[in-house]
Amino acid sequence: LAANIKSAFNQKYYKSNDKTYTNGEQTALAAALYFHLVPENDIERVAATLTDVIKQNNSLLDCGVLGAKWIPQALADNGYAQLAFDIARDTRYPGWGFWMENGATTLWEDFDVKSNDNSHNHMFFGDIVHWSYQVLAGIQPVQDDPGFKHFRIVPFFVRPLDMVKANHESMYGNIVSLWQRGESGVHM
Repeated sequence: LAANIKSAFNQKYYKSNDKTYTNGEQTALAAALYFHLVPENDIERVAATLTDVIKQNNSLLDCGVLGAKWIPQALADNGYAQLAFDIARDTRYPGWGFWMENGATTLWEDFDVKSNDNSHNHMFFGDIVHWSYQVLAGIQPVQDDPGFKHFRIVPFFVRPLDMVKANHESMYGNIVSLWQRGESGVHM
C-alpha cells in the first residue's frame, strides 16, 4: 500500500525534470522529503532544490505551520542542518528568531508579533523545539523501540553554537546530551 501511495503521489505531484513538487513551494518540497516520498535516486537533488528555493527567498521561511514542522527536519535529514539552524535563529520576519528579537519567551500562534487576537502560548510552530532536541542535541529514538528504550545521540555541530546541553526524561531514565566546541575540536 505504501509503495502504491508513493507512486501515485509522485505521478501526480513530482516534476522529475526540475526535481521539484507542485510549484516548487518550500512546504511541498519539505513534505516529500520528510515523508520519504522522493524517488531514491532523486533525494539529493530534491533537497538541493529545497535549499535553492529557501535561498531565493533570502533564506527565510515561506510557509505555514506544516512547512515550519517539515522544513528544518527535511533540511537536517539531507545534509543541510546548518541552513535549518540559520533559519531558526534568523531575527527577520517570519521566524522563531524574530519572535525572540521582539521579546517572545514562549511559542506563539502566529509569526506576526503585532497580532492581538492570537495566543502567545501556543504550540502551533513548536516543532522547532523537537527539532532542537533531535538535531542540535542529537537525541534520537531508535525507530523499532518506542519510548526511548534504545536511542542514539547524533548531534549536528552547527555554528556559531559552541555548546549544546539537553536532557530528556524517558520512561527508561534520563537521557543527557552535551557537546562543547573547544580549541581541539568538539567534545561530547
